[in-house]
Amino acid sequence: MKKLLIPLLLLCILLAGCGRRTPTEATSVPASITPEPTSGIGHFPTPNAPSVPESITGNYLYSASLSEEDTPAVLQSNSRIDELLPYLKSELRSLRLELSSAEEIGGIFRLNNSHGLQASLTDRQAAMVMLGLTLSEQTGGAFDLTDEPLRLLWNISEEDSLPTEEAIAAARALCDYRTLLLTVNTLSYSSDDIMLDTESYLAGYCIDVLATAIGEAGIDSASLCIDNTAYYREADENAAAAVSLHSYKADGEFPVCTLYCRNYAVSGAHRALYSKSIEHTQVHPYLDLRTGRPSEQDYLSVFVLSPSAALAQITAKACYSRSPEEGNTMLSEIPDTYAIYVLTDGSIYCTDGLTDRFAVSFAER
Repeated sequence: MKKLLIPLLLLCILLAGCGRRTPTEATSVPASITPEPTSGIGHFPTPNAPSVPESITGNYLYSASLSEEDTPAVLQSNSRIDELLPYLKSELRSLRLELSSAEEIGGIFRLNNSHGLQASLTDRQAAMVMLGLTLSEQTGGAFDLTDEPLRLLWNISEEDSLPTEEAIAAARALCDYRTLLLTVNTLSYSSDDIMLDTESYLAGYCIDVLATAIGEAGIDSASLCIDNTAYYREADENAAAAVSLHSYKADGEFPVCTLYCRNYAVSGAHRALYSKSIEHTQVHPYLDLRTGRPSEQDYLSVFVLSPSAALAQITAKACYSRSPEEGNTMLSEIPDTYAIYVLTDGSIYCTDGLTDRFAVSFAER
């Protein structure tokens, strides 16, 4: 099953992208040097770790948002990116309109509120649901496509009260992706109260589709960023993007490491950016579906690297609800996907294979 995941993910994006190819499989950088040592638990560089590539690219950056209020921007642009910009903006808006489960304008939002036992999906919606079902299975239910009732239950402000035990139990009873049946473009539900959560991987999914367009336009070096997920494209096998990862504490952000990658996505889940205290309980969007509550795991950040931005986004959130050891086990079943945990004391845990695949320079502490 492990070997089938990436091809299936790519098939989903192919269906959504009207026949375009997905980003190519990443190529690791060669050679051998040991990055700077770091403190803490976990798997760390060996003498055979990759070295920094020959060329470090100053990628052209397209920074967008799924929010209608925010205007996408291109930094360090060139004429080829500028020519493609109107298409990228139009495509992003089209994806949001068709696939969002969080905004009232979104097609999946309207689908969730139709409360039927069967729904007819567009090709892109069917591909999005197929990908969500695949991600649910591959994460062992750490993400569940049908967790929208729980997500809505915990989408509360600091003035609200915590959900009751009864409300949590009722929402959990609706969360089981295995009760869905997708037949071509027809989705069947076991209950008319089941709702889909596509928002949890929509940013990454949009990045994957837009990255394909950038590649087909012949732009060799570029990066795409939506919210906390980014994709770095580099066609030159001897070059790579230098990606600086930062975590957050109460007194501000701090550097974690710089890693060097090409044709790879990075997504981060950060406690400080989203947590709020309600009745002395930390509430954040990283739910542990085993309990129906925000994860009790306490990390400053979890970063995930994967060839697919959608996969990186969803597994970053899924890893946040698991211990580093559990996250390592989960990702060992998903090809070419790795995580970096930043614990509350600043120590680092890298899942198996990360420092064998990438050149990484950890920040001094």
